[in-house]
Amino acid sequence: MTTALHPTDRLDAVPPSLAELLVAAAAGDELAFHAFYTRTRGQTQALVRGLVRSPETTADVVQEVYATAWQHAGRYDPARGAVQAWLTTLARRKAIDRIRQMTRQADRELAHVRQTGPGEPADEVWEGVLRRVECGQVRAALQTLTAGKREVLSMTYVEGCTAVQIAERLGLPVGTVKTRRRDGLLMLRVLLQAAG
Repeated sequence: MTTALHPTDRLDAVPPSLAELLVAAAAGDELAFHAFYTRTRGQTQALVRGLVRSPETTADVVQEVYATAWQHAGRYDPARGAVQAWLTTLARRKAIDRIRQMTRQADRELAHVRQTGPGEPADEVWEGVLRRVECGQVRAALQTLTAGKREVLSMTYVEGCTAVQIAERLGLPVGTVKTRRRDGLLMLRVLLQAAG
C-alpha cells in the first residue's frame, strides 16, 4: 500500500515549488504554508520595509500579508503569473493601504490641531502636556511612538538640543528632524487626550 507524500516530504529531496506549497496551503495544509512563509518572508519584509520604513509598521503589514495569503491561497491563479509576483502584488497593496491610512490619520490630527487654535509653538504644547498629565502617562504615550520620533523629542525637550544640533548628531536632514518632532508632538497630543 502506498501513501501520498506531503509536499514537504519528498523522497528525492527536491523542495516543492512555491506554487505547490500554495496549492497545499489552499487545501488547509499548515505545514506547507509554514514552508511557503519561511521561503518568502525575507523578500516580503524587505519590500514592505522599503515602502513603509518603520520596523513596527513593517511587522504589522507583513503579518497582514501572510494572513491574507493564507485566507486567499485558493485564489492564486498560476496562469496569471508566478507565485512570487502574486505575493509581491499583495505585499505592495497592503503596504500602500497602510501608508494611506497613516497619511489620513496624520492629516486628521493636523486638521484637529489647526482647528483647536493657531499653531502653538512646540515648547508650549510640550509644557502643556507635562502640566496636565502625570509622568507615567507621558512615558506610556512616548513608548507608542516610533524610536525616531521618541529620540528627537527626548533630545529636544530633555537635552535641550536644537533641530540643527539633532540633525548633526543623528546624521539626518534638519527637515526630517523637524517633521519627526512635529509628528511626535501631534501623536502625543492625540494619545494623551484619549488617555485623559
